[in-house]
Amino acid sequence: MLPKIAILLAGYNGQKYIHEQILSLINQKNVLVEIFIRVDGESEVFIELVTGLANKFENIHYIKGDVISSSSSNFYNLILGMRSYDFDYYALCDQDDIWLDNKLINAISYFNDNSAQGYSSAFTTFDSTGKKRTYQLGIQTKFDYFFQSAGPGCTFVLNNAGFVFLQSFLLKNPSMLSVSAHDWLVYFIFRFNNIKWIIGTESCIYYRQHSLNVAGVNKGI
Repeated sequence: MLPKIAILLAGYNGQKYIHEQILSLINQKNVLVEIFIRVDGESEVFIELVTGLANKFENIHYIKGDVISSSSSNFYNLILGMRSYDFDYYALCDQDDIWLDNKLINAISYFNDNSAQGYSSAFTTFDSTGKKRTYQLGIQTKFDYFFQSAGPGCTFVLNNAGFVFLQSFLLKNPSMLSVSAHDWLVYFIFRFNNIKWIIGTESCIYYRQHSLNVAGVNKGI
């Protein structure tokens, strides 16, 4: 039986790249995906595109968001609003990246080989010139989670137990929802609570860099 994965996609004025992104999600190999797209902002064009996709594909779901919000708030609302727990895995997703067709099945291989409940990976940036660069993440250290994330949130995958724990923890600690770096916070919560997190060495995502990125790749010190 194929693994069932919920993809939580936070969207905002993403009409330029959404079709390319969605195509890369529904073409994932050897998994069953359901895509939950929460749309913040009031762009009628983007809302119409997403509702159109939801009407066309049974495994795409449109979620109305807030007019004024932030990327982190959008993701927190996606996580806290999820009421279906029959998925094997939950993946976070930006609106403008491109996933290689083995991204999710590659992540699952790490869960199969380890006792981890959270996963992130190397990633490859690209821009409008076509220039690409792959970033390998450093090894985990005892206190790394106090200072940095385990990579961009668009590489994050949680197993069922990890997702249920994260949702419960955030519900019990709502003050943490003010943290603007959702990816760092997720990693911090797991490591602080001694829940194993594994970092994959393969890059299976093209992480788009452009002028409208809320946050791009970290560079330098």
